[in-house]
Amino acid sequence: HWSVKAARAEASIAMPGRVLEGRGYADWVELRRFTRNLGISRLDWGRAHVGDTTLIWNRIGQRGDVAWTRALSVTGGDERRWDELHLDGSGAVLGPAHGRRVALEDRRVLHEGPALDRERFPSAVTRAVAGLVSPPMHETRWVSRARVDGERDTGWAVHERVHFGGAS
Repeated sequence: HWSVKAARAEASIAMPGRVLEGRGYADWVELRRFTRNLGISRLDWGRAHVGDTTLIWNRIGQRGDVAWTRALSVTGGDERRWDELHLDGSGAVLGPAHGRRVALEDRRVLHEGPALDRERFPSAVTRAVAGLVSPPMHETRWVSRARVDGERDTGWAVHERVHFGGAS
């Protein structure tokens, strides 16, 4: 079960001599089976904040060419959800003909490699337990400039692709 708890949130962290501020997102994923038993082959996920619009998309590919897709567009208090999603090399199209397109430009790689790496999971015990319940995963995560059809402004997107079963 995938649930978006906050499509858009402003956050700040005060540290000695420095304050970090930004826009964020929070979701909740509830699994009732081990990841390795779900038959997932690939995950594409992303979020883009452009002007007063936030777009979120999720595509889970399963073995045998089956895919589960969900997309959400939030502008002000207006929420639209779609079960259709098309991904290509330059972005995502959310929904059918009446949906929205987000173009992703000037990509910069934030992380490429094992999803359960030492930097994000420094504990060997945590990595070992995660390895028991999850298959090997290769992740590429990017930050990109984002442009949404119908919006004047550009914004930012964080998006990723995870291959289950190792590198692809």
